[in-house]
Amino acid sequence: MLSFQLRDEAKKLLEAFEEAAQFFSMLNAINSSFPGIDNYLVQIGQGGEKTNAAANQLRNHLAQLKNIVENINIREFYSSLEGFQKSLKNTQNYELDDLSMIDAISKNIDLFANKYEIFISSYSPQNAAPVITEARKLSSILNGFKTALLFFESNLEEQHYELEDHEALSLLLPSSMSLNKFAVKLNAIDMIYNELCSLLNVSISEHPLIVNKIESGSMWAKVIGDNKIISLMIEFINSSASYIYRNYTKEGKLSGIPRKVDAVNTVLEFTSKLESQGIDINEAKEHISKSAVIIAKELNILLDGQAKITINNTTHSIGEEVQKQLLEIDDPAKLELLGITENEHAKK
Repeated sequence: MLSFQLRDEAKKLLEAFEEAAQFFSMLNAINSSFPGIDNYLVQIGQGGEKTNAAANQLRNHLAQLKNIVENINIREFYSSLEGFQKSLKNTQNYELDDLSMIDAISKNIDLFANKYEIFISSYSPQNAAPVITEARKLSSILNGFKTALLFFESNLEEQHYELEDHEALSLLLPSSMSLNKFAVKLNAIDMIYNELCSLLNVSISEHPLIVNKIESGSMWAKVIGDNKIISLMIEFINSSASYIYRNYTKEGKLSGIPRKVDAVNTVLEFTSKLESQGIDINEAKEHISKSAVIIAKELNILLDGQAKITINNTTHSIGEEVQKQLLEIDDPAKLELLGITENEHAKK
C-alpha cells in the first residue's frame, strides 16, 4: 500500500477513537478509580498478618465499582463500544498488510464486554475483579495502538509548499509496472506540463513542475506546478480516462485518443479550454495543432495498460468485471492507435 493510503487509514482509525468517546470514558473511569489495587495485591502476596486486612480492603475497593459505572448510560456505552468495533472491522477493507493487531484488539474488546455484562447482571466484588483486569489490559493495548497510529500519521505527513499561484496534481496508477514504464509515465507528465506551459506562455524556470511525492510499485505521483497548467492537466487526464474506458472493447482493447486535432478537440475540448485561458486560437493555430498531437500522445502513454486511475480523488475505471478480465490476460491492456513501440518508449 502507498504511503498516502496508509496515512488515510491511520486517520480513519484515529477518528474512530474520537467517535467512541463514551466507550473510552468508561475504561478511563474504571482504571482511574482504582490506583491502590496493586498495593493490595502486593500485601496479599507477602503473606503474614496483613494478608487478611489487605484482602478485605481489596474486596471493599472492588465493591465500589458499582458506584463508578452506574452513572454511565449503559445504552450509550454499548453503542459506543459497538461503533468502535465496527470501525476496527472496517479496516479489512483498508488493504492494510497486517491485521493481526486489529484482530487482537477486537478479541480483547469482546472479552472485556463479556466480563462487563456479567458484572452488571450481578454487582459483586467477584464479578468486578475480572472487569477491572480486562479494562486495564485493554486500555494498555489501545493506548499503545493509538500512540503508534499518531506516530505513523505524523511520519507519513506530506511535505507542504507555500507557493503563490500553484496547484497540486495527484495521480495514482494502481497497476504494477516495470522501472522503464514507471519512468516513461513520469516523463509523460513532465512533457504534458511543458507543452502546456509553452502554449500559455508560462515560464518553466519560474514555475517548474515540483515533485512533492513519488512512490513506485503501483505508481503514485504528486507534483506541484502553475495553477492554470495543473488545472488543464487535471481536466485533460480526466477527459482522457473517461473516453478510453468508455471505448473499452469486448476483445479487451483500450482505444487511445486519436492523434488528430479534430479528435483531440472532440475528446478533450482542447481548443475551447485553451481559449478560456486567453489564448488567441487563430493566431496560435499552428502551435495548437502541434501541441494537440503531442499532448494526445503523452496522455495515451500515461494511461496505457491501466484499468483504473485516480486523479486528485476522482477515480475512473473500466469496472470490477473488466478489471478481472484484464488481470487474467498475460499482457496488460494496450492502447490502440497509440503508435508507439517499446523501442520508442526506451528512447524517451
